[in-house]
Amino acid sequence: MANNRTYTDAIIIHGTKLSSLEELHRLHLNQGIRSESGPTGFHYIIHPDGGLRTGRAIEEIGAHSRGYNEHSVGIVLVGRRAGLQPYTPTAMRVLLGLTRDLQERYYATRPHIVGHSQFSSHDCPGFDVEAWAHTKGLQCKSLLLAS
Repeated sequence: MANNRTYTDAIIIHGTKLSSLEELHRLHLNQGIRSESGPTGFHYIIHPDGGLRTGRAIEEIGAHSRGYNEHSVGIVLVGRRAGLQPYTPTAMRVLLGLTRDLQERYYATRPHIVGHSQFSSHDCPGFDVEAWAHTKGLQCKSLLLAS
């Protein structure tokens, strides 16, 4: 039986140069990430063409941000490109709609939109999530903890 989150206070945005859910699934299997409900540690996968796939069940604890999985939803944008706009405008529109929906769904715990780079040394997802969320009117704040 899957372990479920008891609350959700963060929506963590990730990015990858991988181009498909299948590649992501293989990577996660190689890293020992398994789920009873889906092929990845992320809850949602957004493709460059705007396709939105479910990874693991939304209620299940993710495997995307060590130390923060127990109280967050993980979203990954696939097909990261070099340059100032690493993701397609279509993918970014889907990300905006999804994050708005999730903030409404978890309104009681007021989840903040944050980038994975706040919790790791990786340049992930490759853009300033806090600035993006702020310009879109989404609830965001820095959750970076001193190490």
